[in-house]
Amino acid sequence: MQKGQIFFVVLMGIFWGSGLFAKDFEWAAISDADWEVTADSANNIRNAVMLFEKLEVDDQKMVDGKTYYTLYRRVRILSPEGREWGDVEIPYVNKKQKIEKIEARTILRDGQIFLLNKDDIYEKEIIKTKDVKIKQKSFSLPGMTDDCIVEYYLKLRLPDSENQWVTEKEIYLKEGELTWLFYRGRGMSNYFYGVLSDYFSPNYLWENMAIPPEMESLPNEKKAEKIIFRVKDVPPFTAESHTQPDEAIKGNIRFYYSTSSSATDYWGDLGNNINKMVKKFTEYNKKAKKVVEQFDTLATRDEKIYAAYNWLQKNIDNTSYKDDEDEEKKYKPIEAVDDVIKYGYGSSTNINMTFLDMLQLMGIDAKFVYAVDRDDNSFNRQAKYWQFDRSMVGIQNSGNKFTFYNPAAKYLPPESVAWYNEGSIGLVVSDLTANFATIHSSFSRDNIMRRTLDLRMSDDAEITGRLLEEYKGHFGRDIRFKLDDLTEDEQIEYYKERAKENYVQIEIDSIMTQNIIADDWRTSVRMKCQIAMESAGQLMGNRILIKPSHFFSRQENPFQTETRKYPIVFEFAHEIFETISIVMPEGWIVEAVPEDQRFGNRVGECLIQFRNFNNGKLLSLQRVFKLKYPMIKPEFYSDVRELFNVQQLLEEKTIILSEVSE
Repeated sequence: MQKGQIFFVVLMGIFWGSGLFAKDFEWAAISDADWEVTADSANNIRNAVMLFEKLEVDDQKMVDGKTYYTLYRRVRILSPEGREWGDVEIPYVNKKQKIEKIEARTILRDGQIFLLNKDDIYEKEIIKTKDVKIKQKSFSLPGMTDDCIVEYYLKLRLPDSENQWVTEKEIYLKEGELTWLFYRGRGMSNYFYGVLSDYFSPNYLWENMAIPPEMESLPNEKKAEKIIFRVKDVPPFTAESHTQPDEAIKGNIRFYYSTSSSATDYWGDLGNNINKMVKKFTEYNKKAKKVVEQFDTLATRDEKIYAAYNWLQKNIDNTSYKDDEDEEKKYKPIEAVDDVIKYGYGSSTNINMTFLDMLQLMGIDAKFVYAVDRDDNSFNRQAKYWQFDRSMVGIQNSGNKFTFYNPAAKYLPPESVAWYNEGSIGLVVSDLTANFATIHSSFSRDNIMRRTLDLRMSDDAEITGRLLEEYKGHFGRDIRFKLDDLTEDEQIEYYKERAKENYVQIEIDSIMTQNIIADDWRTSVRMKCQIAMESAGQLMGNRILIKPSHFFSRQENPFQTETRKYPIVFEFAHEIFETISIVMPEGWIVEAVPEDQRFGNRVGECLIQFRNFNNGKLLSLQRVFKLKYPMIKPEFYSDVRELFNVQQLLEEKTIILSEVSE
């Protein structure tokens, strides 16, 4: 990705507004202070620094589908690597968004100025579907050197306004300014604007900012027509692996229209509206009553829950998984629970509302829930706008805690949620109010991967044998998704590639799979195949030295830095068991094995174990790795780092085989 890329297209559904600084744009003067900026390791200024970024968002014609956005950036380039900030990409949605103006120039120390020509602006199509076509304009600033200033000005007209200004850049930001011009009823009668004005109340908040922005309301706070946000000396964003998405942790200002009431009132009103929608959808449920009648003889509440859950997964097709537009046209509108049962299909929300109704018909106290996908963003309770990604159903247990269910999700067993919902926030809807709950996370024992290799070594130290892999929980669901709709030959190719990623110089044959499709998604997926590996040892006289790491799947340690700023986030807690048994070649025995390695701390456990049996003719190796939590606070980073370091100790170990003298 080019550093100058401008994300005017936000594919998650958020469009940036566009604005006009003035009818006639003029470049701001270059000051001596601009040239005095140099590399400064103390402030993490290295290859480039953003001298300023000025945005203006003009929503005054928003009701006409015209929101204006203007961006003016000035960047001081300090090295060859910094030149990438003079390469700019501007993606936009064709026919919905329009780039009205592009100006750019390069300034050298001696006063030379190189202007961007129209012929230097290139356009191409980057995404095309039946519904949308996304194009991109791009350019490189002319005349760039390793010691120059580049600046560009962009003006766009876009149809929507739901806005966010990311103040934390990949390089140091000296000064930043956002001007937001509010919508104030243009194009709407005074009566209707008076009725709806509360929903057009300007709202704003900032996230992940150590120092709040300066704010100025003009012409005054009581009769504000616009607000200006200013920031200064913002350090660059430093990416870290295994954490939340950048969008969730970068410093940013969100500015949007919503109610003028409190966030508590907003969520209460939203919950009430959702509850009305659910009641309307579940009003016509005669067919649902007939379905749940067959569960009357079941003895326990859990049996009834599982029965309803499994019935929906087996009998109702989820149309939310359908990508093909022509396929979608075959489906009739779904307006009630009975439509879902009658037609045998529905969206994820339709299916989960039907599950809710079936539970309530059986006297089970269940609530409808909307949840956030934590791999996409984080939830802010003070932000008064829709933030949820999917629905599910919560059943209250003792202690005011909920167990969450999502029968609409493919390959998901009861009492489970997708890993990206674990630990996230859910809005629990009821008749009286809306509450928030943390979605439960699975335990490490729920998500198990087992790899078993039964091997035999030849006289020249080549390895043949059998590989058996078993995937349970989220591991199993992930495999099922990857193999979904693949042919048998494609599944075999997938396993071959997967094995090559895990093992050094491996050849695979005779692959067999089991439980890809199962009556119970709690059943483990299994894969079995014949394998062959090249020489696993180094011959030294009458001894063979073997690296045990040759037989285990390759595990990288992504935690190399000394410190950590952001939470450590994994997909899910899990346990991995790898067991290898190797029959020695005729005339050879195991002479020496390394010491076992056992380690455990607050976040996980690791065991590396070596055994030899049958007078050294059979070698057994085992590695067990357990990660207890999917999300870990940065103050426990040293524990995470130590756990993964122990796993790497396998690389240093050696097994010695000796030739048996006759």
